[in-house]
Amino acid sequence: MHPVICNIAMVDDHPRFRREMVALIDGMNGFSVTIEAAHGKDLVLQLGSGRLPDLVLLDICMPVMDGIETASWLTRHYPQLKILILSSECDPVVIWRLLECGVRGFVLKNTEPDELRVALETLIADGTYFTFSFQELVRRFQQGGNPPSV
Repeated sequence: MHPVICNIAMVDDHPRFRREMVALIDGMNGFSVTIEAAHGKDLVLQLGSGRLPDLVLLDICMPVMDGIETASWLTRHYPQLKILILSSECDPVVIWRLLECGVRGFVLKNTEPDELRVALETLIADGTYFTFSFQELVRRFQQGGNPPSV
């Protein structure tokens, strides 16, 4: 057994997908899912117990409290937590809003397991990780550019 270097909260409203992701991540050396939540409000309640993960793996489209609301809340209350969006949503306007909320990582749900592992490792080590297709948008955001139009 390898030591856990990163505790993860998995937040997604689809139970089967969430379980599959937990199994995948728990099978990666050095990673452990310590919190599972069905939406942002569920995560907020679980964080109230004092169990803080190192990283939150967060879906965007969820009921009760979506990923944008959750990311905004997390960056206000727990700015030390790293947030990696794992979503099928890839609208540049939505990604821009997430960047404004303090999100510093994004991968698509159809990402291969090896890339997910690289994303997790890179976000922990370097503080950011974005799928290649969003790197230009992120660069524009960092340079103070205008948000994409709706």
